[in-house]
Amino acid sequence: MQVSHLPIYQFIEGSNKVFIIPVYQRDYSWKINNCEKLWIDLKVLKEKKDHFIGTIVTISDNFEKYSIIDGQQRLTTISLLLIALLNYLKKLENKENFEINLQQQIEIFLINKYSHEDLNRIRLKPNKNDKIYFEKLIDNKDNYN
Repeated sequence: MQVSHLPIYQFIEGSNKVFIIPVYQRDYSWKINNCEKLWIDLKVLKEKKDHFIGTIVTISDNFEKYSIIDGQQRLTTISLLLIALLNYLKKLENKENFEINLQQQIEIFLINKYSHEDLNRIRLKPNKNDKIYFEKLIDNKDNYN
C-alpha cells in the first residue's frame, strides 16, 4: 500500500479522475456543525497552505478511478460547496477574469467535459441513495440557486 500526503487541490486535480463512493459507505449525513468545521478549515487554507483538513483514503485500480474508503463526507461537502459557488458564478454578469477562471476550475473539478460516456461525466460518484440528488444539483435541473 502506498501512502501519499497531498494538498486537497493536488488530490482532486486531473479532469479524468473519477471518485467513487462504494455502496457499503453510509449515505451523506453531515450536519451543519460538521460543515461549519470544514468551512473553518477551508478558510484557514487560504492563509496556511499546509493546514490539515482531514484524511481521505482511497483505493485505485488504475490512475483514473478512486474508491473513497474514508473521507467521503468531507469530499461530498466540498463538492456541494463548489456546486453552490458555481451556480453563483454562472449568474454573475460582467465577470472579472479571476471569476471566469474560478468558474472554469470548479467545472473541471465537478465535470469531465471530455467524457464520451454519460456515466463518467460527473467526477464524484455518490452511492445509490445520494446519486440522484447530487446529479440534479450538478445539472441544476431544478434551478437550485
